[in-house]
Amino acid sequence: MPEPEIRELRYFRAVAEDLNITRAAERLGIAQPPLSRAMRQLERRLGVDLFDRSDARLSLTEAGETLVKEAAVVLDALESAVRRTQAAVRHSTEQPGGRSPADPADPGLR
Repeated sequence: MPEPEIRELRYFRAVAEDLNITRAAERLGIAQPPLSRAMRQLERRLGVDLFDRSDARLSLTEAGETLVKEAAVVLDALESAVRRTQAAVRHSTEQPGGRSPADPADPGLR
């Protein structure tokens, strides 16, 4: 089974928070139809319904509730990893003799 993409998890989190695809699309800066398609694709990837669409109001299924929690862990871990990685570069350039990744004095860049 193909794994969900990070983008899909971010989109899902926004829809789950708003429980409204139009508002989530506005917040994400994308149009509503592609967001709806992305949510259907995510459901197909996972083989479960994440949203109950039977009422006028969108709600999460039990699987959707589970994914909200699990996606938060994944997205928080990704954001933390990015911050730590960027901090490591900043820290290494502050060390004596440290070079930034694009330092022209680096012989590997010639």
